Amino acid sequence: MLVSACIVTCVASNIVRIKPPETGLSILSLNVILQPDQTTPATCEIEIGLSDVAWQQNLTGLVEDVVWGYEKTNCHDQESCFGLNSTETQPVQLKPVQIQEGVKLRFHLADMGIQLPLKMQPFKVSQLGFESCQTTYGSPIVSRPTGDPITVDDSHLSQGQNLFIVGSDSPLFQCQFGLRLNVTVKANRCNPPDKPDTPCYDHGTCLSSITEDAYACRCCLGYSGQFCEEYDGCLENECSVSSNCVDVIQGYEGQDYQCICPNGRSGPRCDVDVNECGSNPCVNGICQDNDGRYQCYCQPGYTGTNCELQYNECVSNPCLNGGQCVDELNSYQCHCPGGYFGVHCEMKRNFCESNPCHNASMCVDETYSYRCICEAGFTGADCASNINECESSPCENEATCMDLVAGYHCQCTEEYTGVHCQDVAPLIFTAPDRSQYFIAIGLLASALATSFGLIAACGCWVQKARGPRKIEPGGYFDDEDSLLSGIHVTYVLHLARVTERGDRIPHLRYVSSSQSR
Repeated sequence: MLVSACIVTCVASNIVRIKPPETGLSILSLNVILQPDQTTPATCEIEIGLSDVAWQQNLTGLVEDVVWGYEKTNCHDQESCFGLNSTETQPVQLKPVQIQEGVKLRFHLADMGIQLPLKMQPFKVSQLGFESCQTTYGSPIVSRPTGDPITVDDSHLSQGQNLFIVGSDSPLFQCQFGLRLNVTVKANRCNPPDKPDTPCYDHGTCLSSITEDAYACRCCLGYSGQFCEEYDGCLENECSVSSNCVDVIQGYEGQDYQCICPNGRSGPRCDVDVNECGSNPCVNGICQDNDGRYQCYCQPGYTGTNCELQYNECVSNPCLNGGQCVDELNSYQCHCPGGYFGVHCEMKRNFCESNPCHNASMCVDETYSYRCICEAGFTGADCASNINECESSPCENEATCMDLVAGYHCQCTEEYTGVHCQDVAPLIFTAPDRSQYFIAIGLLASALATSFGLIAACGCWVQKARGPRKIEPGGYFDDEDSLLSGIHVTYVLHLARVTERGDRIPHLRYVSSSQSR
């Protein structure tokens, strides 16, 4: 390529002025001033950056010379190789070359100042071969190493990127020292099919950036398309502010456009205000028409763009202590669990406040209810029932049980005593009244006399019935079969009567009689 970067100003005289860049890519050849018949005419001014180059007419067959050697043309990163503001590293290489399609490429050996002759054999390789300097990833462009200039055949220069490395027997002339080259062949995409001799329809300039792989049209203001074939009718339009203008495709002579109106505007130029409240969009509110929009002011309890949503007052969880929130229109209600009350169930109910526990029992508040700890002798949820200790019949020997609070009392009969009337009452005489002894002795003597009298009477009756019997000394019958033999009479001395002073008067009571057989 003759020029790697320039600034092109397209003016009415159709003269293209090319200036060398102050920084960036180096110039590989002399500056070229194009004649009017060699440039792309345009009717506007286009400023071209340092990394852009313009297509030059009639360069087909021109030869671009590349010198292979170690000079200042070697680079190692994006900035030094391509003039880009980047520190990304690149393999050490010759300055990349970009040429128009049709330009020839010729390789030369640099004068290394070495007496020994040098030879090289360029290879076209893949990206992997370019980075590793391995010729096995490509093929040679000449059959053997040579020291003569090498013109690269067109078959090795395809559109886009072409990578070359040098193979040499000399240890001083090696690929890894920077002897590799990136060549980009750029096609012309600026000539319309119906007018191939009128690039960009004279409404732009054919340019290519160093990062692009072809030349394309850079259109003048108001034109667009691959060949700048379409005039933008929206360049001078009367669409109102906030509307969008869309160009009607009519070619580079058409100037029609269409206004796309935003909400709230209508008409060919979107200059008519639309009453957005005409459709009554606010469901539960009042509509206010604004420029291009509307605003709904909702009734209490409703929300949403169109007041279509009923506001749920329960979203904020206003009910405390496990209360259940019930949403209502513009309000809510808390259903409190047992033990709490208030608008938000915020107050604790004291279940012991009404003194529900009876008989001096203790009340314990348990959040949702209460519990009574009963005093001894009482039972029930409220300790209102007296425990009947007589239900278990604790009194013995036909004693009467009298229920008491937390206890009982056994009313014993006169013959028994003890807590449960389980013991026979002992014979007790009180010392001050000795007459009771005499009464007891008299009763005992009377009982003995009566017993002997009965025995004598029975003996006479038996003797009379059987005839005379011999009575042995000591008062016993000698007949073992006697009717009275083995008869036993039992008397028990009881304290039957109680005097006015509380003394008991003893007396005898017949209990039983039995006969041994």
